[in-house]
Amino acid sequence: MKKYVLSGILLALSTSMAFSEELPEMNYELMDGASREIKWDAYFSTFGGYNWTKLEQDDYSENFEDFSYGARASGVYHFDNGVSIQKDLVYDRSDLGVDYNGGFVDGNVTSSDFDAATHIYTQNSSYLLGAIVQLGKTSFDFAGFNQDTTRFYFGGEAQKYYGNFTFYGQAGYQRTKTDGGGPFGSSNFASDGLIASLEARYFYTDNWRFDVKGTYAYQQYDFEGSDALDALELAAGTEYRFADTPFSLTSDISWQIADNEGVESSRTTVLVGVKMNLGAETLKSRDRGGVTLDPFEVLKPLESLYSGVT
Repeated sequence: MKKYVLSGILLALSTSMAFSEELPEMNYELMDGASREIKWDAYFSTFGGYNWTKLEQDDYSENFEDFSYGARASGVYHFDNGVSIQKDLVYDRSDLGVDYNGGFVDGNVTSSDFDAATHIYTQNSSYLLGAIVQLGKTSFDFAGFNQDTTRFYFGGEAQKYYGNFTFYGQAGYQRTKTDGGGPFGSSNFASDGLIASLEARYFYTDNWRFDVKGTYAYQQYDFEGSDALDALELAAGTEYRFADTPFSLTSDISWQIADNEGVESSRTTVLVGVKMNLGAETLKSRDRGGVTLDPFEVLKPLESLYSGVT
């Protein structure tokens, strides 16, 4: 399954890019290189919401709910030679608030992700081509126990602009390394895999954006007899910026399914947030000449958040 899903995403990305090259070039507010109306752009955002998770294995089935919140800061600078560099910092945390092993371990349970990404790209009024490097860390803390996973991503990304639509694709390599312990023993292992995503954005007005996105991740663990992780996330969202102000509101919903070591999991997340925009005057001008790129999505085994919970 994993080979067919990943091949389908990559084929769809290449097909959409090839098709879009045949479309007529549009004139946008922001042009490339020294002719840009802005040299930099940035925004700060904060968000929060709720997660509903279901785990299934053989005859076992359990439902969990938890609260998530986080923040993001992103900025881009355009050099006169046509090269642009964007940097992102993202922090996300979930407070699970569950007891472990029927009370064997009792205490607050948290999972947090911190990611730093750097994008290097070139962009004009028709398309964007670039590369991304990303480092991340996931920390899982419960009742005095700690498990840390370091993550590394490297890949390419591209955008194509057509009228009020933006098409955005990413594909790359990911590696993780997990160290730590828990009430059921130590966990030290690594994994290698691939990750790819496709996104479509539509601007109903210059300050009202809608988007849909699909992300697929595959990871193979390095210990003997291990299975692989297949994870797929589908997401939709909207952002509305108030005219003549730097503030915008966001709303997102996502659905993730994963299959890992025989455990099937699904998770629905609803988030709302607020952004403070600096630089670009509208959401569309930000998309075409400002902070327009995103870090890779963090897709992980959902049961790692709840293993042993009864």
